[in-house]
Amino acid sequence: MAQQLTHLMASLETTDDGNEDNYTQQTQIYAKNSMDRFGDDLCALLVSYFPLEYRFRYECVSKQFQRTVFGSVVDIRINYRLIQQIVNKNSKMNETIKTIATKCPNIATIDCREMNKSFDNRIPEVLNTFHDNCRHLREIYYNLRRNYFQWIPKLSPFVTRIGSVSAKHSLIQCHRLSHLSVTTLRDVFDDYSHQLMAKNLLGFEFTFRLKEDNKHMFWEFVTENQSLQSLTINAIKVKNADTITELIQQLSRLLHLRDLKLEFLEFFIPISSLNDFLLTIGVNCKQLKRLSLVLGAQITEINVQSWDQLKCFPKLKRLNLHFNSQLIYLSIPCKRLTHLSIKCSQMNSNLLDNCHELWPRLQYLLVKNQYFERFPGCVFKNS
Repeated sequence: MAQQLTHLMASLETTDDGNEDNYTQQTQIYAKNSMDRFGDDLCALLVSYFPLEYRFRYECVSKQFQRTVFGSVVDIRINYRLIQQIVNKNSKMNETIKTIATKCPNIATIDCREMNKSFDNRIPEVLNTFHDNCRHLREIYYNLRRNYFQWIPKLSPFVTRIGSVSAKHSLIQCHRLSHLSVTTLRDVFDDYSHQLMAKNLLGFEFTFRLKEDNKHMFWEFVTENQSLQSLTINAIKVKNADTITELIQQLSRLLHLRDLKLEFLEFFIPISSLNDFLLTIGVNCKQLKRLSLVLGAQITEINVQSWDQLKCFPKLKRLNLHFNSQLIYLSIPCKRLTHLSIKCSQMNSNLLDNCHELWPRLQYLLVKNQYFERFPGCVFKNS
């Protein structure tokens, strides 16, 4: 008997029929090399690290895998690669998508933003199948290239994130929209009534084009989106003081901002204006934790006063700096920094000698330029 137990593993299985008097534990004997001896909880944790395609391969390993392998799938990406795999296998699209939706009933989030335009006509059918089979579905991320929600109105309440917009009239149907990326501000305003169609957003990305008619749009957008926590502004062209003044006035009103990314393509005014800009943002946006600055080729040198303004950001933890000029000063007064990423044309390696004193909490440092010297404990990349 003792020899037999060396190849077996005992575990307790609790049975409960609702009667406290009949509460019993039964000993179950499993083979020593059986995964069943670990229980479904541990098995579910292990398979939760598998990509979706691997889960279909390992489903046949055991009955325990069949019970647990799909339970942790709560989000899925419907992209070009997935659809192409289905097409290459000569599988029927409807049946394959329905199989995935049936096996993964706990899916709560579907991301379709990486879908290729060539398969755009498949999206309504795919989303409708998941909607009918996944009772926990709560969010859909989508590129609003066509007005599909007129055909399937039951899906529009699930859309919370939109990556690009070409059918902007459908925005007004997405009442739960929280994150939006557009080309220009005009994409969120109706062409006829000039009504703002996106309000109370948490995240927004657009290309900045300052014209007389856009000033009022920018002001109205900020007024109706005081809840913004993440903002990305691309291709900013600062040709005169009006541009930087307008940015300062509007961004300083976003008191809940936590993540700010600014890309300056052109900067034809004195660098002191950038210093004033950073100072005003730091004083007003006290919740800011992440800041990314991309500075164009016109800025040939960053002076020490620019970095000094960063001390006005009391909660700043992540800083990303990208510019084409030579890095001369790196005395950034941010003791709370945990992540720092720098991309520049060239720099003096001695600037990093006292980084442990400047940023005692730093966990991640990335420097990318043409010439560098490697330092232990840092991550360096060559362009």
